[in-house]
Amino acid sequence: MLQQAVAIRGDVVFADSVTRAPLVLVEARTAAGALAGRALTDARGSFTVGVPGAGTYEVRALRIGFRPTVVTAVAGEGAARVRIVLGSAAVSLAAVKVSTDDQCRIRSDSGRRLADTWEMARTALATAGAGETGRRVIATGLVYRSWRDDAGTGQLWQTFDVNDGLTSRRFVSAPPEQLARDGYAVTDPAGGDVTFLGPDTDALISDEFAAGHCFRLVPTDAAHGDAVGVAFRPARTRGRIVDIAGTFWLDRISGELRLLEFRYTNVPSDLERMGAGGRVEYRRLASGDWLVNRWHIRLPTVVEHDTVTRALLGAAGRLPIIQTRDEGALWIVVSGGELLSALSNGVELYHGTAPEWRGQAVGRAEDIGWRDVTVEVPGSGYFAAADSGGALGLDHVRPGTYDALVSSGAVRTMRLPPQRRRITVDAARVRIDTLALPTDDELLRARCGKEAIARGHAVAFGVATGADADTLRSEPLYVRWMTNVDVAKGGRLERSAAELVRTDALGRWTVCGLPRLATLLLTRTEDSFTPANSITVGITRDARLVDVRASFGGRR
Repeated sequence: MLQQAVAIRGDVVFADSVTRAPLVLVEARTAAGALAGRALTDARGSFTVGVPGAGTYEVRALRIGFRPTVVTAVAGEGAARVRIVLGSAAVSLAAVKVSTDDQCRIRSDSGRRLADTWEMARTALATAGAGETGRRVIATGLVYRSWRDDAGTGQLWQTFDVNDGLTSRRFVSAPPEQLARDGYAVTDPAGGDVTFLGPDTDALISDEFAAGHCFRLVPTDAAHGDAVGVAFRPARTRGRIVDIAGTFWLDRISGELRLLEFRYTNVPSDLERMGAGGRVEYRRLASGDWLVNRWHIRLPTVVEHDTVTRALLGAAGRLPIIQTRDEGALWIVVSGGELLSALSNGVELYHGTAPEWRGQAVGRAEDIGWRDVTVEVPGSGYFAAADSGGALGLDHVRPGTYDALVSSGAVRTMRLPPQRRRITVDAARVRIDTLALPTDDELLRARCGKEAIARGHAVAFGVATGADADTLRSEPLYVRWMTNVDVAKGGRLERSAAELVRTDALGRWTVCGLPRLATLLLTRTEDSFTPANSITVGITRDARLVDVRASFGGRR
């Protein structure tokens, strides 16, 4: 026999006892203080909180800037119903003084100011988490992934996309009880690979997180403006268990949560030096909804890749590729994104404001090396991709001067370093900076040497993928080419000499020394030329850069 569901239902109104209160967080807790369930009130101020069984529960209505309103509900068979009239006792962070020592158990009688500040941060997080399972919100967001060297400044590769769909958690962690037990890093028993986990909403608001960390108020600094910080750290070190430490930053006037910054603790010194951790920015809309506005997470990864180190001119005008192998290199992978717009039932809840910094990428119309331009400020989460006209914009950027990395699709694929540009965000006016990208001739010279220009050569490059669209990592490719004149005389590409080039850990490959007015053949095997495992590309008279979309449909 199925057990009948038990729930607590009710309505929440403001202090006038008439006006309905939407988007208020309602929690039910047991007599022991354990969380039994939570929900947001709907547009009419009504709520339903499922609880595990019959009994007496403490029901708390939570909203930013005010002390909780608490009532008692007795749940039996079916659903109990309560009416909550919100109190008007405000909590002000403006008068908070940073004098609180670490508290490893937050209680109202052991640090009222700390407890109030943490309660507001937790309410904002819980409200955002409850909203993810509440009403239907359609969001558009820019997401990106960037691979960097171990210093975190050299950009090795980058992907980005604009996604439309339902709002969802930007990253999903393990259940709170598992994180409390096993930590924020999981080791694959088969291969030994380590996966770092980011703290999602459920983890941060859980009783397990509060019980396992110590908290204190911290002073603000120039980077955070007039904000109040609640810092947290692990309550203890547990062998090799990886944990997190960081700070929640709340607006001193409104009490709203603005930012979470965290880092991984109890990790090797090289990972700590690389700044493994993350940053999540929150935004409260006029509708009362809470959304993750911008986020980025820095995670180290160990890769094995091949690099082209030098090219020497060989016999018959060919340019053999000399390769070296770099095993076990340590890279930083940054995953991040930014919310662009959000809709609910056809009503626009959010739209990105005019950017506070604008850029215009310029280049010759015939060049391909300035396409797919991006600008990124390492360590900040500020990232923008140019539109079809080359225009870029960074939104919600704090005023100041930043060292940005500017690159294009060709620059990234050919493994050339990005341009370093200093950009300034002025609070008084919007700046428009012109970003002049290298010409195709300049990129050819940088990748293949000045002799390539004199000899009229071209360079081919690309990212190789297999039948399942997975990147072909550290795999050999075979390159053949013949001039169009040779082909017209009956020559065969299959019989021409093959150059071996190996993809790197991101599937990228580059071949210098290609003649113009030629036909290029790229294969995965040296002696098999089926359509499924070969790509044929024509090289024009004016080509400097040849971007090859190498997607192989068959097995080797």
